[in-house]
Amino acid sequence: MNNCWICLLPLGNPHSPDDLQKSKDHVVPRANGGAVIKEGNIRWAHRWCNSSRGHATVTETMRNIFRDRMLIAYGNFFKKKGIK
Repeated sequence: MNNCWICLLPLGNPHSPDDLQKSKDHVVPRANGGAVIKEGNIRWAHRWCNSSRGHATVTETMRNIFRDRMLIAYGNFFKKKGIK
């Protein structure tokens, strides 16, 4: 897969900034009892997405991404309407 499993954007190429480089992410964080090396528990993510996720569960991660994208969308909507 060539996309980050967290934000779904394309993973960086070798010339991308460090934050967009790909890194292995544990779907179930090791801190929460996830397997260190297990095919189903490892997915590729941007280094920034992986580190900002921390020890959050998949559900918490998706909820945070949805919330952040909604806040950005609402902010852009109100900005276009001239509402502060």
